Amino acid sequence: MVMVTGTSPPVAVADRAPGTTGHPGHRAAGPSRGVTPVPEQLTTASDAATDPGPAYVLESVTKRYGRQRRHSTVPAALTDVTLTIPRGRTTVVAGPSGSGRTTLLRLLNRTIEPTEGTITVDELPLRRHRRGALRRRIGAVLQGSGLLPRRTVGENLTAAARDAGVPGREVEDRVDHWLAQVGLPPAITDVLPGRLTSGHLQRVKLTRALVADPEVLLLDEPFALLDTGVRGELQTLLLDLQQQRPRTIVLATQDLDEAIRLADRIAVLGRTGRLAQHATPAEVVNAPADDEVAAFVAQDRGSRALAFHPSDQLPVDRVRAVRTPSAVRHGGEALVLDARARPRGWVTPERPGQVLGLGGTFDPRRDSLRTALDAALGSPVGRAVTVEADTGRFTGAVRLEAITAHIAELRRTVAIGVLDAAEAERRRRAEEARREAAERARRQQAEQARLLAEIEGSSPPPRPGSGSVPEPPTDDDAPAPSTPFAGQPGA
Repeated sequence: MVMVTGTSPPVAVADRAPGTTGHPGHRAAGPSRGVTPVPEQLTTASDAATDPGPAYVLESVTKRYGRQRRHSTVPAALTDVTLTIPRGRTTVVAGPSGSGRTTLLRLLNRTIEPTEGTITVDELPLRRHRRGALRRRIGAVLQGSGLLPRRTVGENLTAAARDAGVPGREVEDRVDHWLAQVGLPPAITDVLPGRLTSGHLQRVKLTRALVADPEVLLLDEPFALLDTGVRGELQTLLLDLQQQRPRTIVLATQDLDEAIRLADRIAVLGRTGRLAQHATPAEVVNAPADDEVAAFVAQDRGSRALAFHPSDQLPVDRVRAVRTPSAVRHGGEALVLDARARPRGWVTPERPGQVLGLGGTFDPRRDSLRTALDAALGSPVGRAVTVEADTGRFTGAVRLEAITAHIAELRRTVAIGVLDAAEAERRRRAEEARREAAERARRQQAEQARLLAEIEGSSPPPRPGSGSVPEPPTDDDAPAPSTPFAGQPGA
């Protein structure tokens, strides 16, 4: 019989720091992304120093299709959207069907043009960027195949790499690497796109976007057609890529759990195509901006909020552990371990020798309260088993009652903090918008002054009678004496 005690050091509760990605179930250690900060933590000097600035700035963007007019009764696909997409971060565009998610990504890729408003990239209007040069910086997975149907998968991927300027000797290695990353066999390069399953086709499109190593990724429902296991693996891949080299990622989805897991910020679009809220995942779940956002996050909202809080503060208990189920005859339940000290299941005196289900496990250094609660609810004895995620070794267990008590206390202390933090963030962004507007106005005035100076410098001299004072005539300019006509005095 083995007696084990599990403990975990405390971790400060804070929002995700700039330049990091992941969530409590993804990172090895450290604070949980999405945990609601106190207001003074929202902006720091280090944040300002590392802020890379915006990748895209949308100002009052509206998009109407076909013959829709300004006063048409047909709703626009997007309505008066003003949004700043930060460089090197993941912005998830979420919302119900018909909210304009795909339209927004097509505008950013310049597949279509806005009906009203402006989109700015690198402080220049998007219209000023050539489509070819722009798209070489962008890896896109949009609606539709995007693959040439008469070329094999390998030919499509090779062409994408070459178009992006990948040296010829590196193209094949680059293609093989990304195929392996998304879980596709090398033999798929000989297959035509039309012969692929929907799941394989979606992964090939993702490979095509990544093989060029772009600065920007525009992903429209990239994991929608994949099964749960593959979907989770590719989401983890995307998080890992952001840790290795931060890119500007704009991902459209209507899966709120996916948005919470991947996003630095979520832009929620309403059914009329208007921007309802742009905030951190924690703010969207805990403090919806209006009834439409509240309805979007309503299902499982309480349990989703637990994903923003680490589980390292839970009390880990000592648990009786055995190697063989028959060793338990009395004295309460015990946990059965294998030869490597990994948990197999529970055994109770009522059913000696029979191993019951485990329920679930979690690592307090990595996983969220939501994972811990799920593990306890699935346990036949109401205990969530704690493990080391890297090795799977058992370290202890936490009772369901302890988890629910901790959650109740946490929700009481967080409720007011969430609202205060959201209000502080809104004030900060309003001040940023005011400063940006003032800077734009200053630049416009400077440009107008420059143009006026150029016009005045290149204008011709004023004509007589234009109101200007003429210069005194010289001798050469003096008129000749006139000869009197006949019949006049002096003739």
